[in-house]
Amino acid sequence: GVQLNNGAGSNFGTGTIINATSTAPTGFATYGINLQGNGTSLTADQLAITVNSLGHAYGFKTANNSTVNLGSKTRITATSTGSSAVGIYQTPGSFKADQLTLDVTGVTSETRGITTNAGNTQIDLGSDSTINVTGGAGSNSIIGIIFHSSGDQLTANKLTINANGLASPNSHIRGLGLVSGSVVDLGTDSKIDIKSNVAAASQTEITGIYAESNAKLTADHLAIKVSGTAYNSMGVFVYGTNRSIKLGTGSSFALNGAG
Repeated sequence: GVQLNNGAGSNFGTGTIINATSTAPTGFATYGINLQGNGTSLTADQLAITVNSLGHAYGFKTANNSTVNLGSKTRITATSTGSSAVGIYQTPGSFKADQLTLDVTGVTSETRGITTNAGNTQIDLGSDSTINVTGGAGSNSIIGIIFHSSGDQLTANKLTINANGLASPNSHIRGLGLVSGSVVDLGTDSKIDIKSNVAAASQTEITGIYAESNAKLTADHLAIKVSGTAYNSMGVFVYGTNRSIKLGTGSSFALNGAG
């Protein structure tokens, strides 16, 4: 892959293709793009990143205080055949893309479309972005987007999140995971589709949106669909106090074959 550690901005132009393949043991990580150094930033358009790894697979990892703008129609594919996989690993800073497509496949541990670290991230997915996350039987956490710290923000319109897989016992499959202080605006006509194929006795939880205390989410015409077998199946699960979930008009929930 590509590693940048210059503390400055780089421009990859339009249509750049990056392929990264590794057969290193499962404890190693392979990156499509790895930004390091405070403030290292990147601009690109119609970027295509493909990562195939026996170990951890990361499509794109940002640096602290980086500014990333991937223009429109960027596609990031991250596949691990022996470990975890993450499409975008976002540290404090900003990330922007329109009509972004993430395809993430993992077999063990964590399989995630977007995951944040250390809070104060600003993610703008524009309109018509799609996140596809598929986990294998060893995955204990299959999530479209998960925030880990207060101050994380997401803005999107017509966003589609598909999260599915086998998942291991005592695990979870979620579309969105919001911690205290997260702020999310899904605009209009976003969709979250969660599917599982596990035994109900496995204690697996499948949820469209999981929100902890002080998390805030707004959306209009949001469609959440949860299907397949699981121990617990929920469209929205809220935990703690002072959370604000406003789904506006025209939102819908469908739970099929769960439980």
